[in-house]
Amino acid sequence: MATSENLHLIDRNGNNAEGFPVKLTSGASVQPTAIKYSEKTELRLFICDGTILKNFDASGKEVNGWKAPTLDAPLALPIRWWSFDGKDYLVTCSKAGTIKSFDRGGAARGKAFNFPRGSFNYNLLDGSNYENIEVAAADSLGNLIRCNLNGNCKSDHILTITDYSMLLTNANGDVRYVSIWDEHVVGINKDLDVRLDFQTSEKITSARWIRKEKGWLALAVESSGQLYISDSEGRMLKKMPVAGDRHNLVLDLDGNGVKELVTHSGKGELVAYSLSY
Repeated sequence: MATSENLHLIDRNGNNAEGFPVKLTSGASVQPTAIKYSEKTELRLFICDGTILKNFDASGKEVNGWKAPTLDAPLALPIRWWSFDGKDYLVTCSKAGTIKSFDRGGAARGKAFNFPRGSFNYNLLDGSNYENIEVAAADSLGNLIRCNLNGNCKSDHILTITDYSMLLTNANGDVRYVSIWDEHVVGINKDLDVRLDFQTSEKITSARWIRKEKGWLALAVESSGQLYISDSEGRMLKKMPVAGDRHNLVLDLDGNGVKELVTHSGKGELVAYSLSY
């Protein structure tokens, strides 16, 4: 994880691993990405420090041979990694809407391209090969813009997209694109047919997929400090809401086969809630 000043690697007891935290020069706009290229390779931690892509090992040292490329703006999304036909692709999306790909040494791979000016809410969706990876975004005119990594784009006007809505995507679910504004949540499939439509009782200030394989959405309400989790049909999970915020994830903390929801309590503490379903 990263704060405005440091890169952290934390063990299951909440302690920093040896060599961490690592001081950042300019700060990070998004969270780091942890990658193991294979079971036999060491952990790599990628972070954009200001506009410079940095690569650290599990001891907090910068990786030798990494070119540390500079972007045109801080990142809008965490770095994503794919491997196809023996080639690695580290894909970045900057806040300026520039999409770039790099190999594992930091050298450019393929051609960079830019989204139209005024685009926002960038998303990267998995694909079966390099050409099928999709970058999706919205614009202030209500368009859903979809591009592949070769820069081929198409645009569709979606009534539920506004200049203040959030856009989420899920490449492997029937609900592929989710637009959220105020209390309203609408999800559409790849053919742009509505598959999800519901409202909450409070204005949603932050949203993210928390378990894409189940279609779970984490919906945070800043005004009340509450966190809701809905399923793929818009139903809230049992015992929702809980005290929490936009910083959340689901994982098996103690290795007992039961998932826990980990979030920030709003009081400077991390809390874990058991999810026995």
